Amino acid sequence: MYLDFFIPPPLAIPFGCLNLFACPAARSPPPIKADITDFEGYPDENVHGGAMWARMPIQALIADVPLPEWPEPMEDHLAQPWDCLSHTHSVVVLDRVSSSPWWCKIGGDFYMAKYLFTVDYTENSIADDSAQHKQSHVLTLTDAGQWTGNFVALPNNRVRATNPALWRTGEGAPDFSPSQWTHSAEEHASYTDPQITFDNLYAPNENDTEQED
Repeated sequence: MYLDFFIPPPLAIPFGCLNLFACPAARSPPPIKADITDFEGYPDENVHGGAMWARMPIQALIADVPLPEWPEPMEDHLAQPWDCLSHTHSVVVLDRVSSSPWWCKIGGDFYMAKYLFTVDYTENSIADDSAQHKQSHVLTLTDAGQWTGNFVALPNNRVRATNPALWRTGEGAPDFSPSQWTHSAEEHASYTDPQITFDNLYAPNENDTEQED
């Protein structure tokens, strides 16, 4: 997975684990393609030709969009409230709401953002727990004051997509209840009976016996 974003100055960026691209358990996270160019007025000389770092935090990236000034860096717990739940994950795009404006609750306030994609985690005791499963929705802040242009990775209960053209909207937070159940067919007591377990197309049944008689 290559992400073609710009890394803003200053280049001395704190490296933490509370970010999308630096999973605590991961030793070889996906590479990040980062183009760095020299900036006029920047006091420290940039390395010649740019640079690329692995395990860059999400706070080190900004959207490749016109901005009046560089956004203020965000703290870890604001840019991504939850650590990566696993270094095994998939990336999906929720097409139904990808074109809609999203509201993000950050630090107690609401800001407008543009949805990019969703990271879904698995193969971890927390990620695979029905009551604790979380996703990271990656968005670009489009109207967030000094944070405009930053990327954030937020869970379901800190974002809201609203589009009256697609569904009926209401007031307040949407009502939902997370699933507390883990579903499994093979836990049923009937699986102790071989005749039920192997009751497939090739298993003889009473109707076949009656027809032969």
